[in-house]
Amino acid sequence: MTELYPNINDEIRSLAETAWTVAKVQKTPLDAAQFLDNVTKYYGNKLTDEEVEFLQFYFDIQMEMMKE
Repeated sequence: MTELYPNINDEIRSLAETAWTVAKVQKTPLDAAQFLDNVTKYYGNKLTDEEVEFLQFYFDIQMEMMKE
């Protein structure tokens, strides 16, 4: 399998995992979506475009996996 984001360091990957863990325990799906949106917006000024794109991709993939 080809890594889509090979330049993303472990700290950003850990951030994505932690944010997802927090989102999963929100009371409603809307609360979870708002939390993830807030995370993405907050880090939008602090991370590179590729890192923000990774966060969005990670969250999207996690949501897709929950549908199954």
